[in-house]
Amino acid sequence: MTDKKKKAKDYVSLEILNTDACPRYVLKLINGITIRTSPFWMRNRIMKCGMRPINTIVDVTNYVMLELGQPLHAFDYHKIRGQRIEVRLADRETAFRTLDGEEQKLLQGDILICDGEGPVALAGIMGGENSEISETTEDVALESAYFNPLYIRKTTRRLGIKSEASLRFEKGIDIDNVGFAAERAIYLMNSLSGGTVIKGEREVHEKKELKTLFITYSRINGLLGTHISQRDITKILRSIDLHIKKEGEEGLLITIPNFRHDIAEPADIIEEISRLYGYNRIPATRPVSLLSAHKWSTRDAVLNTTKEFFRGAGFFELINFAFFSEKDMEYFLVSPPDERTAFVSIMNPISREYAVMRTLIAPGVLKSIAYNMNRGARNLRFFEKGKVFFLSGEGRPYERTALCFAMTGREMEFFWRDQYSDYDFFDIKGIMEGLMGAFGVTFSLQKTVEPFLNPQRAADVFTGGMKAGWIGELREEVLKSYGIEQSIYCAELQFDIILQKVKLEVQYHPIPRFPQVTRDFSFFIDDSIPVETVINRIRGASPLITSVGVFDMFKKEKRSISFRVIFQSYEDTLKDETVNRLQEIIIKELTNIDGISLRA
Repeated sequence: MTDKKKKAKDYVSLEILNTDACPRYVLKLINGITIRTSPFWMRNRIMKCGMRPINTIVDVTNYVMLELGQPLHAFDYHKIRGQRIEVRLADRETAFRTLDGEEQKLLQGDILICDGEGPVALAGIMGGENSEISETTEDVALESAYFNPLYIRKTTRRLGIKSEASLRFEKGIDIDNVGFAAERAIYLMNSLSGGTVIKGEREVHEKKELKTLFITYSRINGLLGTHISQRDITKILRSIDLHIKKEGEEGLLITIPNFRHDIAEPADIIEEISRLYGYNRIPATRPVSLLSAHKWSTRDAVLNTTKEFFRGAGFFELINFAFFSEKDMEYFLVSPPDERTAFVSIMNPISREYAVMRTLIAPGVLKSIAYNMNRGARNLRFFEKGKVFFLSGEGRPYERTALCFAMTGREMEFFWRDQYSDYDFFDIKGIMEGLMGAFGVTFSLQKTVEPFLNPQRAADVFTGGMKAGWIGELREEVLKSYGIEQSIYCAELQFDIILQKVKLEVQYHPIPRFPQVTRDFSFFIDDSIPVETVINRIRGASPLITSVGVFDMFKKEKRSISFRVIFQSYEDTLKDETVNRLQEIIIKELTNIDGISLRA
């Protein structure tokens, strides 16, 4: 039923203060409706599309959105203060409570739907609590509008809100469909909830000329390598509602309809022609060009060798975003003035979780581990190479190359012959030694100062007197922040520092012609003395020492460690007198250190 006496302009006023943000807005009204449960056919279709039925009015707006692709919003007419609707950009920071009960902090430039006193909806994203449809609603004001996708996308990413409406507005809707969608929704509301439709509507529509593109036949066939006739080209274009404004001997002047947001240049038209003509009908041709050999730089060669090393060691490569959240550094217990808390902010982040450029790769690796664990994978080995970003003292951003790798679980869950144990510090240390050995880089480990590592099973990595990274077991509280319940051994290296020490030249060493001599040493060593310090002292005793390793360790009252030392000469056979003399030098060198004594 339609009330022909009163018109929409008698009930509400409408003003658009920024037509760039909202070039078209339609407002229709219906009075005397009754809130009911929607019929089964509508509820069933809405649920199958992944949405929740609520009542006839709200369900109609969702149904028409799913049906036509045009988001709609229904206001309780009596909650519109001053019987006025105004579409404008926020001019200052504003607090607004949306339908989900969340308090949103709006900034200057967000599109607002306002009544006579303040905001009633966040345009194109979500309505407000102060104007929502309730069980007592009798009169409804229906909004159907076109909002600029750039404004909607910027606001949703900053606020972290995603709705069915915002997803459609972000991608762009058909501005010519706005009025029809409103008519369709009002008809369904009237059919399902009764009431009287108010004649006419309030509308603001800033019409713009349709975009036109000129394209030549030669360019179409030249780019596709085909001989499509002019008749076939025009037939294809008309079949997808591309209006041919002018047809000439050389080409076509084409009018692009508003619903084709994806057509912006001639290449887009050629793509449509090729798609409908049939990719299978386009002949395959080889490009004719000169091929030049690619010469690898030292940096590229090292990075490629790194990937080959990790793939050979059973690791899978990760490729994550180069940004994360400031909370990631809080989870890693890193606080100012650490340089890793000087973030490079992103002006238009895709979400709150990716608001700053990363200063550490490890958080992204942990998220990937957590993702895989949540899907049943427990034995994981990952690595990632990428950039990390910092702010200089002058506030200028700069970047470094970093490498992160992590291990968790065990090598194999079960095996018929042996029982595999969980990964430990020495497993990831072995990977580090293999990587450094592949590049000819010598490194040392020192007591870690990183707050996110277990100090008993971790160390900082040094090469050439510079700290190049860290390695070890991550603290339990760090892992809990990412929902991980099993131990993770991780390492991260500043690859730019490693790159300076790389030696890619391979040197040939002949197989020794003379036998080697092996001697074992056992010492009591205080816990405060690192084993690596002892090994370095032994190696420094003579150039004839080619290998030093630990083969036994136990602790009762004191810590006892046994070393195996291999002596080798490439010039002649070593005599016992020579080896005995070196043995005495090693014993004297070590026992002169406080906290080390020879075990009898």
